[in-house]
Amino acid sequence: MKWIWQNKEWLFSGVGVSFILAFAGLAYRAIHRRKIPAALAASPVRSAEPTRFTKPTPREIKTQIAALPPFQARAASEAYKGLKVRWQTQFLYVDEDRDSNGGGHKNGRKRGKKQKTTEWLVALRYDDPSERYASEVIFCHGVNLEAHPQLKFLHAHAAIVVSGTIKSVGSGVQLIDVGLEFP
Repeated sequence: MKWIWQNKEWLFSGVGVSFILAFAGLAYRAIHRRKIPAALAASPVRSAEPTRFTKPTPREIKTQIAALPPFQARAASEAYKGLKVRWQTQFLYVDEDRDSNGGGHKNGRKRGKKQKTTEWLVALRYDDPSERYASEVIFCHGVNLEAHPQLKFLHAHAAIVVSGTIKSVGSGVQLIDVGLEFP
């Protein structure tokens, strides 16, 4: 108390009050910062993070390649190979992935023996809410139905978020290393 009385002039001036308020604010933050993560860790509800989609879109890829002369178009489509993408899509269908299950032989047959289909081709349509009719098809190679059993019962045009690596660009975008999310 004696110290406050001796230092009352600077203590109650703007500098002293600012110092006291800053110290009180830091102490308040330190106390509440420790409590919030513990409360969130115990909560089963996750905070919603905004979904981020990548550019270029399938339409932008198709438009750029179509604008080039045929000789340059081949090199441009090769330039997209290896690009990692994430897009909002609509489900079209699931079929055998003949590239993975038998080297392109019909029904997965190789030398007269029927092979069990383990990898599937999932066809999706790029979904752009700003466009009424999107026509860009995305083919997802090597999808495992055991990892994504929802595909067995999914109706056409259901929403799927796809992520993967571009394998090639031609009549559609071909993806490998595919990840599927069902919002």
